[in-house]
Amino acid sequence: MQRKYNFKHVLLSAYIFVNTVFGAPPTGKVPASECKSLVDLCIVIDGSDSITADDYDMLRDAVANLIPELDIAPDKARVGYVVFSSELNDTVPMNGDSDYLIKMARLLHHPRDGTNTAKGIKKMREFFQADGRPGVPWLGIVITDGISKNPLETKEQADYAKAEGVSMFAVGVTNLINKNELNAIASTPRQVLMLQSFSQLKDELINLMKKVCPCDFPPQFSNAMVLDGARTIGSVREYICQPGYTAVGNTTMVCRENSTWSPLNFKCLNCGPPPMRKNAYIDLNGNNMIGSVRNYKCEENYLTVGNTKIECMPDGTWTMPYMECKVCGSCPMVSHASVLDGPYLLGTKRSYQCNPGYALVGNPDIECGPTAEWGLPRFECVPCSTPVTIANADVIVDSYLTGGTATYQCQHGYLGIGNPRIQCENNAVWSSTDFKCTTCGPCPTITNAYILDGPYLIGTDREYQCATGFGLVGSAYITCQPDGTWTKPNLQCKACDTTCPSVKNAKVDDGSNLLGTVRKYECLPGYTMVGTGQTKCRDDFTWETPAFECKACGDCPAKPHALVYAGTSLIGSKRNYYCEDGYAAFGSSEIVCKADATWSECDFSCKICEVPPVIEHAQCNVASFMVGGTATYQCAPGYLGVGNPTITCDKASWGMTDFKCTMCGPCPTIENAVVVDGPFLIGTQREYRCAPGYGMTGPAHITCMPDGTWSKPAFQCKVCASTCPSVQNSRVLDGSNLLGSVRKYECLNGYRMVGDGTTTCRDDFTWSPPTFKCLDCGECPAKPHALVHPGSNLIGSKRNYYCENGYAAIGSSETVCQPEGTWSECDFSCGTCGPCPVFPHALVDDGADLVDTARSYKCEPGYALFGNNPKTICGKDAKWSQPSFECRACSGTCPKVPNAGVLDGGNLLGVQRTYKCNDGYALFGTPTTTCQVNAEWSKPAFECRDCGECPRMESAVVNNGLSLLGTSRSYNCLPGYAMVGENNIVCNPDATWSQPKFICKACGKPPAVPNAELLEDGTWLDTMLIGTVRSYKCKPGYVLEGRSEIQCVDGAKWSEPKFRCYDCGQPPQVSNAYVSLGGTTVGSTREYSCNVNFIASGSTKIKCQANGLWETPSFTCYATTTTATTIVPSKEPSLCDQCRMINGVGYNRHPYDCNQYIQCYFGPNGRIEPVYRKCPFGQFWNQDILTCDRSELVNCPQDKCKDPTVKFYKYNDPNNCCGYWECSSGKATAKCCGKGLSFHPTFGCYANPSCTDMCPSQDITPGCDTRPLWGAPTKYEQYVGAGRWVAMDCAPGTAYNPSDCMCSLHSAIVPKYVCKPEVYINFNGDTNDKSGKNVHIINENVQIIWEGSNGRGKFDGNSSRLIIPRFSNADFGGDLVIKMKYKEYIQSSKDKGLQAMMTNGDCGDDPSIVIAKVPGYVLLGTKTTQSKSFAMATLTTKIWRDVVFIHDEKKLEGRVCGASLNEWSLGKIQSTHCGIQIGHGSGLQNFKGELDDIYIYQCKPFEDLLNIGY
Repeated sequence: MQRKYNFKHVLLSAYIFVNTVFGAPPTGKVPASECKSLVDLCIVIDGSDSITADDYDMLRDAVANLIPELDIAPDKARVGYVVFSSELNDTVPMNGDSDYLIKMARLLHHPRDGTNTAKGIKKMREFFQADGRPGVPWLGIVITDGISKNPLETKEQADYAKAEGVSMFAVGVTNLINKNELNAIASTPRQVLMLQSFSQLKDELINLMKKVCPCDFPPQFSNAMVLDGARTIGSVREYICQPGYTAVGNTTMVCRENSTWSPLNFKCLNCGPPPMRKNAYIDLNGNNMIGSVRNYKCEENYLTVGNTKIECMPDGTWTMPYMECKVCGSCPMVSHASVLDGPYLLGTKRSYQCNPGYALVGNPDIECGPTAEWGLPRFECVPCSTPVTIANADVIVDSYLTGGTATYQCQHGYLGIGNPRIQCENNAVWSSTDFKCTTCGPCPTITNAYILDGPYLIGTDREYQCATGFGLVGSAYITCQPDGTWTKPNLQCKACDTTCPSVKNAKVDDGSNLLGTVRKYECLPGYTMVGTGQTKCRDDFTWETPAFECKACGDCPAKPHALVYAGTSLIGSKRNYYCEDGYAAFGSSEIVCKADATWSECDFSCKICEVPPVIEHAQCNVASFMVGGTATYQCAPGYLGVGNPTITCDKASWGMTDFKCTMCGPCPTIENAVVVDGPFLIGTQREYRCAPGYGMTGPAHITCMPDGTWSKPAFQCKVCASTCPSVQNSRVLDGSNLLGSVRKYECLNGYRMVGDGTTTCRDDFTWSPPTFKCLDCGECPAKPHALVHPGSNLIGSKRNYYCENGYAAIGSSETVCQPEGTWSECDFSCGTCGPCPVFPHALVDDGADLVDTARSYKCEPGYALFGNNPKTICGKDAKWSQPSFECRACSGTCPKVPNAGVLDGGNLLGVQRTYKCNDGYALFGTPTTTCQVNAEWSKPAFECRDCGECPRMESAVVNNGLSLLGTSRSYNCLPGYAMVGENNIVCNPDATWSQPKFICKACGKPPAVPNAELLEDGTWLDTMLIGTVRSYKCKPGYVLEGRSEIQCVDGAKWSEPKFRCYDCGQPPQVSNAYVSLGGTTVGSTREYSCNVNFIASGSTKIKCQANGLWETPSFTCYATTTTATTIVPSKEPSLCDQCRMINGVGYNRHPYDCNQYIQCYFGPNGRIEPVYRKCPFGQFWNQDILTCDRSELVNCPQDKCKDPTVKFYKYNDPNNCCGYWECSSGKATAKCCGKGLSFHPTFGCYANPSCTDMCPSQDITPGCDTRPLWGAPTKYEQYVGAGRWVAMDCAPGTAYNPSDCMCSLHSAIVPKYVCKPEVYINFNGDTNDKSGKNVHIINENVQIIWEGSNGRGKFDGNSSRLIIPRFSNADFGGDLVIKMKYKEYIQSSKDKGLQAMMTNGDCGDDPSIVIAKVPGYVLLGTKTTQSKSFAMATLTTKIWRDVVFIHDEKKLEGRVCGASLNEWSLGKIQSTHCGIQIGHGSGLQNFKGELDDIYIYQCKPFEDLLNIGY
């Protein structure tokens, strides 16, 4: 039997071995029921001749003594034996009898032959394969004393065993064993046990099995208990909660490798206190345990609605309370009135008061009844009537309320005189007025103008025109102002000025100044004309600017620095030039004005002086170059001016001067100094230098002064003193004392010179300090522990050393003072042993180094001492003896672990090194090794793993690749399958593969095709693969059109069927006739009947032919009397252009009225004919969903509110005088003026007692079109029509409050959403919708009959039906609930057929909703992706029977006469083009009987509303 490798067994076995070798913490006695109770153990025993008889006896005893340590039983621990040598000898299969096992252990045979360990392990494998228990740990213990005969085969058999799930232990006895072979046998190195002798085996085997439950007893938890189980490593224990509690969190824990349970995070909880309900309290009887039921009770004066019971569910939560404590809601709205504050409790009375401006008529009190509904108000509030009419005036009413005002406004062209404002007084009568309307009088007279004919009305304009030759200035119009006067004329009729424009030196002739007149000019004497000399009076009443001039010579030509004498510039005049002051005249000064008005030429000019003459070393500064101007010379820097430096300009030339520039003479003479070459300029400095050997004291320069003389010198040239500095034990030799001179010294006898024996005369006139000494040898050099005899230290002297007491003299003791001033060397010393020998990583203790002294060593921290002589002794020869020891740490290389590397670190004793798995491998265990006291590394107890083999997936293969952490592998599907999902998996950090998220998919079951069935060909599996082709055939009675095959294509999807199986469909329409119910398949026959007051002529039967077409009807229905119809045909067939016809019916927008729509159908002649239909008041036709909808939700192109200037417009109903549309933000909302008021398109509602029309029916208190989103208090769902709801967010800081039907700051517990019906028909007086949503309902021949005060709808089984277009093309997503009552008429055998009570399939579409009945049964049906229907018996004798139809996209549920039945019905109910038909359905008989209280919900109402008590 091949067993899958179980890693839990290895964990358990490894734990046993670790505790055996390294010990385990002592604990109390472990019960047998908890420990060693689930294991299959096989002991493989070496019986070779290397084991002595005594040793083998000890081995038998050890095995026998092991048995009592185990919980031996057939269903608990079992043990088997295998004895081997060269061959197999004794074998004892797995056994659960303790006495038998002990007996057989003591009888084990000792074969005394070779060591064939492989055979023993192989036999052990056979035991496990034959009798090993699944789910129980398998343990194998091999006991041997030497090397096996074939180590490779032994390892192979051990590997097989481990692969089969056996946790292998190897026990080696004596020092002859091979440790590597034991490691190969054992599952892990830590499962190897090495003993020195067989005498140890008994105790060690007992220790081996003594502890197999390493984890403590499971912890206790409140209200919980733990199930029985083991405590071994890897064991899983589970908690369960006490009755009445449920677990929250993870209830299982695992015994981990570190002998601790994995952490638990769970609680046993009950439901806790029931949720609070507004205005309700919980019954005190009961508890909060799972399964408990509690009841709510409403407070006093509250009505209990719904189910008051809640139950504590198994998940620890209470069921949602479907109840509420209800009071009366908002008080009914009354036009022009408000209700006073007050409570809403049952029995409470509330009072109304009229709004300001209205008078109260009737009783203003209402009372909250026992059904939590207010009584009807029986009063009204009346405003004022229409104001009186004034001639030529309109009236604008600001308010018809008392205190309101109305203002008269004269019609266009009239002036109001008097007070135009009247007031609605408290008696609802307008105040009187003397207001009247008048016009303006005659127009004002204007000079040179006349006025055109025209009216005199207010606002009228009259026009003036000017006489010939005059032009109009200003506006030609005046206006009759609102005050009855003309505006002041702002015009005049003008000509040009009488004076023409003046031109210099010209005159103009006499003439007219009317527009268009031309006048001429001529020049005065002495001037000549240049240009045209005339001007013209222009249309802008100004003269043209003359375009000429009368010209003379003008100013004389300008010349530089010249002026002209006074005189005329007329032609023939003479003028003379003269120079400006400071200039000299040169040339002729006269010019003449010539006949062409230009001056003659002349050579006159005016001049000044030029640049002055140059003087050496001087600069000239000119004050003026004009005649009489001066210039001054100035010497250059360093020069002295001598003479007059100024010259004068005379007749444009400069005068003469004797001015010149000079400097200083020769420099003064100084002793022992010379002057350096240089200039003699004023301000210049000249420098002196001393003679060689002399130094300068004071400034070395003189300066050339401004007066041309040198400054006095302030320095002298010096040398050093004649006496040099003295030095001890020396004398100075003769020499010079000039600067830089050097004088020498010499030492006295017996001394030597150390340093430079000279001194130098420095630049500061002092001698440099001597830097030498004359020395003898000084004291003799010191030697350790030595002294010197007294004596001289002069050069040539001798001295001798001797030792201190306790030290020995070594070498010659004499030293001589040598000529170089040092003592001669000698090898004399006073010695000891000195420092002890140095050993690596060893320290020596403190102590002396004298002869015969002993010192000891010890190792540095982190090192172990090896050797027996860690001491040294100082000998007579002053040498230490040699110690024999060493200090060691662990080796630098840590033990190797597969797929792991060790991090850097030390190797001292106690150091722990950490391993790191190679990239791509996950760590399991503790990744460390420690340097032990024996300087060896401990064995690592961890491993590094990759993910191994990839998970197997059905119909898929995995691609080759790595299994390292982070790597990904991909799958491919087998041929014929398509990949659905992500085909990659990733090796997770915990060395497990991520869960594959794909499937290899075939096509599955072929799609259903209406009226067709699948041909079965081939096996089911083969027909699902990609590429498979399947064929269909039509069901009997249906005609095939197209190719009836589909193929499984890529993506594991069936191709779209390109065929259909059709029948004849609805029979053709015949005017004034209807057709009987029946089939539409080939061969079916149907019969027509004429409408009331019509008679048939011809055969009324038709048959569905083999081509899928009905026979053409061959009859007509002609009228016997005049009949009325509710349908108003249109005479404009173009209204149906572009209409999409489905099964003979279509819809279009009305061309101008949003409140109407066009229904299109095929007429008797086969043409499309339109019919006008009207939406309910307050609704527009919505072409997108083909139904009437609230006007605010419809974008109607013809809505007049799209014009921003329109505030309201009349409701298009000639029979209603008070309805209108109010515009707001471009949207229309239906409004009504009210009783006694009419709507006027100009000023809105006004009092009109003759308007007695009632307001069209509308939703006074519209139902809430939002609902809560459970579990998300800050969200809600918005109803968007056709059964669709869209999730929306509340504003930040608010939550949804169903009581307000909006988001608000109310933070109380959100009450249950109240589901309201979409349609409610109670037949009390009519068949209109009473849900408050004004859904349009078409009544065809349904009568209202009364039973007491309760109305019912009577259906005749022939032409009676109700049609609800609202549900045409409706998407029935979510909940759909229908509830009704019926009473059947059975008056003949025909009345026993299947009759339709409600369907939606009368326009050629198959119905998706069916409620039908036969005597004794009700049939409920629906169509989602598939059709679902079932019949329910009406087990009651009652005449009236209740039916409830419920569909929630999961199941179809029916409730009939107290019984309930449901079946799965997945998905949304399909939409059809038809509306809902009540009492009629395609293929069914019309309903014959009575119906009452019909509800249609698109939500789930309270359960109490659906319960039927029988």
